[in-house]
Amino acid sequence: MIGIIQGRLTPSPDGRLQFFPIENWEKEFEFANSIGFDAIEWFFEKNNQYKNPIFSSAQRIKIKKLRKKFGISIPSICCAYFVDSGFTGNSAPESKDVLKNLIGLGAELGVQRILIPFLGDSEIKDETQKLEIISNLKTCLKTAEKYNVELALETSLPAEELRKFIFQFKSPLVKIYYDTGNCTTFVGQKVPEEIRLLGKLITGLHIKDRKFQNTTSYVLGKGEAKFTDIFQVLKEIGFRGPFILEAARDLNTDDIALNKSYLEFIKNHLLKPLA
Repeated sequence: MIGIIQGRLTPSPDGRLQFFPIENWEKEFEFANSIGFDAIEWFFEKNNQYKNPIFSSAQRIKIKKLRKKFGISIPSICCAYFVDSGFTGNSAPESKDVLKNLIGLGAELGVQRILIPFLGDSEIKDETQKLEIISNLKTCLKTAEKYNVELALETSLPAEELRKFIFQFKSPLVKIYYDTGNCTTFVGQKVPEEIRLLGKLITGLHIKDRKFQNTTSYVLGKGEAKFTDIFQVLKEIGFRGPFILEAARDLNTDDIALNKSYLEFIKNHLLKPLA
């Protein structure tokens, strides 16, 4: 399954990279289908979160109809909301309520995993934070178990430390969402090694390109992500998706044309035989 994160098929307001396309979210299903994508990853951000149609029963009916009409699934929700309001300190009680709500609403739309990013203001810095996060997320696991929805954590932790962190939850529903660009920023050329080590714990993948110790995203193939090796290792561990494009915009290229080229980029790598 190859998909794209919401907002990438809509011209960016104010030059923002990530945003929920309030005025254009319905058209993105049509655009995604015309390009050849199988999926859209829903995007949930803190600003104007209650304008997100996932909170409206009437709009959820519309989402289901669009999903069926265009053959576009919604395998995951990317909860950028939790970058600003995480699972430690004073923000934790509200974040737990939001997560429980999204699990149920997402399940109604066929969502299989909720991506929880521990990045930016929510980055995990020490063992005390880990214990607090485990405690708070465990209170959400009953809801996740009820709907059989995974909690997929994206972090800046090195692979071995991340494995140990995930195992502390003692739940098959707590998994890893891996980002090829972010992790190239963190560990550079070691990304394929990390993927091999994390193996079956990886439940979703963001495709983007960056350079080591640089947070700028590049057009796929223009950064330092070792895509040939990355896709080889993904085949070795049996990862079959979802592959979700979260790649850079290009001011010189139309969003539709750019993402057509990105889809071909991924397909070409997937077609290469296992070395």
